[in-house]
Parts: sequence; structure tokens; C-alpha cells
Amino acid sequence: MINMGRKQKRRAARRAKQPGRAAATTVDLAAGSRSRSVAPSSELINSVRPSTGGPRRRQVAAPKATDGSGAEAARDSGAAALDVDDGTPSRGPSALEVTRVGCEELRDADPQALGLSYTFRAPSSGAAGPVTVQFDGVHRSSTAGAPDTFTTHDVIDPVLPNAGPITLTHRVENIPSGEWDVTASIVAGPADLRRASSVTASGRTGYAPVVSAKAPGTRLGSWPGLVGLGAVVALGLQSALVLRSGLPMVAVLSTSLLACLVGLVGARVYYLVEHRDRPRTGPARWTGMCLQGFVLAAMATMIIGSVVGEVPVLAVLDLSAPALVIGAGIGRLGCWFGGCCAGRPTASRWGLWSSDRRLGMRRVPAQLIEASAAAGIGLAAATVAWSARPAPVGALFVATLAAYVLARQLVFPLRSLPRNTRYGRAAIIVASAVAVAVAGGLLVV
Repeated sequence: MINMGRKQKRRAARRAKQPGRAAATTVDLAAGSRSRSVAPSSELINSVRPSTGGPRRRQVAAPKATDGSGAEAARDSGAAALDVDDGTPSRGPSALEVTRVGCEELRDADPQALGLSYTFRAPSSGAAGPVTVQFDGVHRSSTAGAPDTFTTHDVIDPVLPNAGPITLTHRVENIPSGEWDVTASIVAGPADLRRASSVTASGRTGYAPVVSAKAPGTRLGSWPGLVGLGAVVALGLQSALVLRSGLPMVAVLSTSLLACLVGLVGARVYYLVEHRDRPRTGPARWTGMCLQGFVLAAMATMIIGSVVGEVPVLAVLDLSAPALVIGAGIGRLGCWFGGCCAGRPTASRWGLWSSDRRLGMRRVPAQLIEASAAAGIGLAAATVAWSARPAPVGALFVATLAAYVLARQLVFPLRSLPRNTRYGRAAIIVASAVAVAVAGGLLVV
């Protein structure tokens, strides 16, 4: 017994000399249950990533070590988390972030809003259902007698099981500008989500149009940048085809530039008319354009400009169609990075995490699918236009535009926003398919 005691003492002395080894404190996880020794909070304790199968782990904060006096260990709110295998489903860590406006000139401009992005992990099992997130804020300069506070709720419906991380970006308007302390928590939804501790963050309000456009997973300025790039590529391709065909370059290019400007106005007007019954809140208040409006306004301008400039209208449309479709495909990449025209939420492994500026989650990549279809159709049409003069004149324009319309109609059900028409989509699919078959047949013959 004496030798065994000496061996234990020597072993304990060696452990104490090793780096990162310190006296451990026993923490009772539950009264009458087994206990577990944890290192003091001054030591970095890394959480273990749970496996995809089997029991999951719950995170418990590590307490501060005592000074050896026998006093009860105090909980350290800044301590790292420990993983305890208690059989509860793992959600992953929650997080809260306040949107920041980087530009100093716009940070204090009116109107002001507070952007809050709350991230959590969807349940690994169960049925799809709504989840309600509550945000509580207190202004930093509030006094005890009359505090400036807010409490607001936002609902995510549905939350799909096994969908991975989800980020809800919520904007709070009509509040005093300045610094805010905010707490976010799930107050309604699956039980394992509600059991999570609340998360807090601090930040200041910012210029509302910028706050409404920024969210995790989006890139501010990517939509106008890539749409502009699409316009430049389209004009370059059109100019090359026009130069090869022998048509007057200056007349066609000037008409195309004017058509691009008029098309932007048409895209905005079309969007406002199509969404006239929807509330103008959040990002939709400051943004929104429809490609259909751009195409209608731009093509009308091209036709009128060609007639005025005494340029063959159908020949110009044939050479403009490939450029129009390829430019639209590049613009769809701007939709992907900018957070518009987002796809439906999905738990499929083929889904890609993206945001619609409100909800960041795994989605069907509808924008990328449409961009790929546009690239294929545009390159095929450009090959035909480059290799030979299309005949009959106007058939290439009809075939190209109808093929792109057909592709868009097939992609529409993959988007998160429902269409306003009930039978219009079926009619457009049939009409565009017939137009592709007839015009394509004429080109082949």
C-alpha cells in the first residue's frame, strides 16, 4: 500500500508538470448523478464536433476553478463549452450579428434601421414547421426611468429538418439611432431549439437602404456590378456580330445603348405593377426589377430605333438575341450573390446555402440553373449567327427568345416566391415550345 501510494504521488507530480495540466474541479451535472472532472476556465477547452449519427452532445459551460478553500465553483460566462453526452439532439451554436454600415458618410444618414442576423441549426429530425425568433433591444443611452426598448418577433415557416444552418436577418425600424444591446432567442418551435440559451450582441443603427440590402451570404453591389458586366458583354458580342454581318455599327450600337437605359426603366415599372398588391417593406421597398420588363422595353426601343435609322429590323433582332440572352445569364449571377430570385428551401444534399436577404439557408440554386440555361442557349444562337446569315430573317430571334422563355418557365417553380398566375405559365410553356419548334425547324431547313 505504501509503494502504491508513492507511485500515485509520482504520477500526479508528473501530470502537474505537463503544460496545460492543472488541478481539476469536480462538477456535479445533476444531484445524485455521476460527476465529471473538468479543467478550470483559464484553460482553453475546445468543443467536440458531434458526429452525424448516434447520440448528440449538449454544451455545458465550464466553471471557474476554486482557490482550494472548498468554496463552490462559480460559473464563468466567458468559459469555453464542454460537450456532455446526454442524448439530446445537437443544434450547433447560435449566433447573433448586428449589420454594420461601413461608409461613414451613410452611417448616420436618415432613415435609420437596425439589422439583426440570428443563426441557428435546424433540427436533425422531426417534421417541418414554423420557428419564431424574438428580438429584445435596449438602447445604450437609456435611463432607468424611461428606457428605449423594443421587442419584435419574426417567423420562419417552414424550417425543414436536417437543413443545416439557418440565418434570419431581421430589420427594426422607427427606433432611436445609436448603440443597442440586443438579445435573440427562439420562443416557439421544436423543443430542442427552444432549450438553447439566448445570444446577445451590440451594435448601432445604420442607413436603412444599406441595412435592408446587407445580410450574411449576400454581397452589396454584386447585382448592379454583374448586371453591368452582362450589358458590356452583350454589347460587345452584338457589335462583333453586327460588324461581321456588314450592318452599320454606329446606328445599331447607339440604338442598343438607348435600349439598355429604357429597359432598366421598363424592368422597374414591370416589377412595381406585378407586385402592386404586396407590402412594400424591407428590402423590397428599395429594390426590385423584372427581366420581362427589361426585354419588352429594350426590344421595343430596338425596333423603333432601327426603323428610324433605316436599318433592317429583323436582321438587327437576329444579331441581338444571342447577346441579350448571354447578358441575362451573367445578370443572373448577380441575383445569386445579391440575394434576389432565390430558390426554394431544401434539405437535399444538392442544395446550396444562399440568402434572399432575409433567410439564409440551403436552397435550390434557381439562379445558377437559369444562368446555365441562358449561357447554353446564347452560345448556340451566337454560333448560328456567326457561322452564316440566319434565314429566314427573324427566325433566330424567335427561336432564341422562345427557348429562353421556356427555360425560365421551367425554373420558376424552383423559386421561393410563388407566381401570380394560375394558367398563364402553362400557356406560355406551350406557346414557347411551339415557337422553338417552328422557328428552329425553319433555320434547319
